Amino acid sequence: MNYPVLAGPFIPSTPDRLNINGSAGEVNHRQRFLGKTAEYIIMWRPLIAIVAFMIASMGVSLHAALIPVIIPPVSTPCLNYSISLNLTYASLPNAVLSKLNELNPVLYRSIELVARTVPPWFGLGSENLSLIVYGESIHITNWAVSNSTGGIEWHACIGRDELNAVGPWTVVIGSGDRYPLSVLFGFRTGNESLRSLLGNLSRVGGVLLGENNHTYNLWHRVGNHYGVPMPMHVVLYAWLGSDLSPRRPVSPLPTYFDGAPFPYYGKYIDLRLFSVVNGSVESSASYGVNLTVGSMTGFGLSIYGTQRLLPYGPLQYNSMLFIYGNGTIASASCLGESFYDTEVTLQFINPAYGNYITMPIYNYRSPPTGIALINGSLISGGYLTEYDFYNDSSIVEAPLFNASTSACKLN
Repeated sequence: MNYPVLAGPFIPSTPDRLNINGSAGEVNHRQRFLGKTAEYIIMWRPLIAIVAFMIASMGVSLHAALIPVIIPPVSTPCLNYSISLNLTYASLPNAVLSKLNELNPVLYRSIELVARTVPPWFGLGSENLSLIVYGESIHITNWAVSNSTGGIEWHACIGRDELNAVGPWTVVIGSGDRYPLSVLFGFRTGNESLRSLLGNLSRVGGVLLGENNHTYNLWHRVGNHYGVPMPMHVVLYAWLGSDLSPRRPVSPLPTYFDGAPFPYYGKYIDLRLFSVVNGSVESSASYGVNLTVGSMTGFGLSIYGTQRLLPYGPLQYNSMLFIYGNGTIASASCLGESFYDTEVTLQFINPAYGNYITMPIYNYRSPPTGIALINGSLISGGYLTEYDFYNDSSIVEAPLFNASTSACKLN
């Protein structure tokens, strides 16, 4: 709070000098008058001194009465909080991953491949990110820029009265420089003090209290990295195969295509991912074949048990989940024309002219998912859905999500 500041002591202006210019007669007259007056001053000096003292005292009293005494309001000191996090892409806790290996080995191997080959902070370096904490009557927003490895530090000074406030809180980490912000992390707490919440956010290994009074571990191990996963920042590999066999959902690609052997003709195949929000392209990215990952996996053999598949990526995207200035969190499924569009194109040589022709060979458009609250607290939603030829079904491209939800916003 800004208090009034006095610029300096009040200094009265110097009065105008008396005009003492005059004739010689006037001067002599004044000298005689001043000399006579001096005798009276000597005679009445004690009384004049007393009167002068009284007048001076009255002047001080009058001055004090006319100029009000400014007493600045008593300020409530605030406490400084430094919240430092190592941000990572969406990932499952190790305990869940170990169970997933038994329930869905293909999905487990796909997630493990990302953790083994992609830095945990992929897509989160040098980003303008906001930390938002709000309750019934308190709203805290702080902005910072992450470093090249996803580390970020926010600073906030919170008043003591606010710190003692108790209630449910919503914690959001958002991306962007203006509202609505893209939500990377969202959590609704149970009843706790703001002091307790900020203390856990500030502590490495801190936990959040859920609405069901269960605790959520904010920090997880992603590969060999210890950090805080962002559920709405997803990283994955896309695999391209053939759908020509009626006996199996996905088949190997041909050994040769257009005179080039596998996998080298993959350089003529590109994948593009678009995000369209309310009729406008929010983001788009192009990806080429990743021959390094292909060699590591036997071009799909160690993941799917099928070889001669082409991996693309790693792909990354922020889900279409947004927070508005009034605190409303909504999926773009609430809006009009909002969807993801995945397109695969092939370039081949036109034998008549010797130039390359681009032809789409795959296109899949899907609306963003609604919003789900995992255990009543962890917010997720706005995700990409793709058609999975291996399982012959549509799947949500996110580690944690309840695909059955239809809600599109939280207030």
